[in-house]
Amino acid sequence: MDFSRPIDDRAESFKQIGDVAKVIAERHCGVMIDSPTHRRWQETMAVLREVDTYADDYASNDDDVLKLLDKGMLDDRYPLLSEENLGRETKQRMLERTERILKIGRAVQSAASVDDFISLRIQEGAETALYLSDTATNFVYNQAAFRHAFEPTMRSMAVTANLLDSMTDGPMDYRDGRMALRPNGEYYQQLFRSTFAEAGLGSKALLHLPVMKEFATMSWHRLHNRLIVGKSATSSMNIFK
Repeated sequence: MDFSRPIDDRAESFKQIGDVAKVIAERHCGVMIDSPTHRRWQETMAVLREVDTYADDYASNDDDVLKLLDKGMLDDRYPLLSEENLGRETKQRMLERTERILKIGRAVQSAASVDDFISLRIQEGAETALYLSDTATNFVYNQAAFRHAFEPTMRSMAVTANLLDSMTDGPMDYRDGRMALRPNGEYYQQLFRSTFAEAGLGSKALLHLPVMKEFATMSWHRLHNRLIVGKSATSSMNIFK
């Protein structure tokens, strides 16, 4: 596979999630964000899109995915996430988190009960949100508001996004063999209840006007990118086919 080209053409637009995270931190949670953290967050959101697509569609095992990050195969596109820039300790922390998320993902696919499925999806979202903590500079991370306000808010948003994805993508994932659990009435009822329970802090952030504006800008740019590039095999728009 040619890693000099994007694995997923949506990756560039996902950088704007890093912009949304910055606005939430600064305008909603009262955290000062420095330029290195902001730029790392942009690259983190993009690389996660590529890694997720690679894991789902191309990798033969988890080791392949971890090598993608550990061997610097994406460093040309995401230099701020290279071991040289992050340091080995931070890079190792990201690799260990990625390994945990991959294991959770496999468990999600084989979950036999709705309770287990939802619990795993919540764990998956919570772990994903912590990439922002992994890549924040000490100046940002050591602010009390980062840990007490920002981290819980981003956990809420990431978990809620995961649960909403399960609502929209469940039938397609079941059809494609990516989950053993067949979506039914109980599946949607419990997902709705769990989404409502988890969404509190995240929804408050999204209703904050500066965050709402940034989120709207991100949504427009992602739609514009899709109209320009067209629908790919990895596009979420395939749910409508």
